Amino acid sequence: MALSIPKRLLLGLVVSGAVLLLIEGGARLLLPHQVMQQTPQDGYMQADELLGWSAKPGEGRPFGVPGSTTINRLGTRNPALSEKADDELRLLTLGDSTVFGVLVSDQAVFSNVAARYLSRKLRRNVTAFNGGIPGYSSEQARRMLEHRLAEVDYDFLIVATIWSDSQVGGIPDAMKYPERVTSRQRLLHNVSTYRLLYGMLNGWQPTVVEWRLREQGGGQRVPLSAYETNLTRLAQLARSRGAEPIYLVLPSDRDLTGQPLEAPRPAYRAMMAQVAAAQDALLVDGARPFLDGDASLMADDVHPTGHGHRLLGETLGAAMLSRFEAERD
Repeated sequence: MALSIPKRLLLGLVVSGAVLLLIEGGARLLLPHQVMQQTPQDGYMQADELLGWSAKPGEGRPFGVPGSTTINRLGTRNPALSEKADDELRLLTLGDSTVFGVLVSDQAVFSNVAARYLSRKLRRNVTAFNGGIPGYSSEQARRMLEHRLAEVDYDFLIVATIWSDSQVGGIPDAMKYPERVTSRQRLLHNVSTYRLLYGMLNGWQPTVVEWRLREQGGGQRVPLSAYETNLTRLAQLARSRGAEPIYLVLPSDRDLTGQPLEAPRPAYRAMMAQVAAAQDALLVDGARPFLDGDASLMADDVHPTGHGHRLLGETLGAAMLSRFEAERD
């Protein structure tokens, strides 16, 4: 006996619903329930709707810092923001834990080393404003500059985002932490099938979620094309404020022995150089002075020791000074 039209419609709805549930279940298997476990959990970070996480204001000794340090109301590693003096030059650095300066004191962080170097050479007041946050990618750094640090008056923007960008993530940062979403979009982000398709269209590939690299490439927190977009946008934001962008290549422990970096890190270094050239911005190779260097320069694969920060800061300061002198001539 043929089914009536209402029963056929009902059967079609049941079958369609079952297929959609199967697809959603498959998407859930590919997308981990909790993504990007890199978010620091030591009490010094707080959830942040725009950035994913941010540093809690206050004093403390986070991330192995050998002494008290201050996180101001803007969430950066500095005392309260003061008004910029007429003769002052200010450096603003953006990046992850290397830029923040884990394991080293305030004055040992490379940005402060560079500021002191330039102060001596230029005989004027140069200060560093440390906008590095452990775990931050270029996506988070760009949002932080655009939305949280608008009141900071700086002359040079030091962009040193690379390690967190190249790490494997559950889905791209831009999708994990939507920048501007409507209520409908927010609802869609709870649907695994939607998140899976969106992520794959933006360069993500299904992979295991770990704080690690993926030798064959793919699945990075910030896909290479998005990395290029973020670096370019950071330069544009700096110049809109009358500041100069500077790109800084960070050192790795492999530079000490001349070993090639793990994939896909070389591609990210190359992209930074490409963007710097396209933006006619200074590119500082902070890895070069670490080649064949002493093991005491690096605490692990990406974090310099105090000695390493001093070398990196002096390298940055010297490169900036050469740029000043060239522009004078």
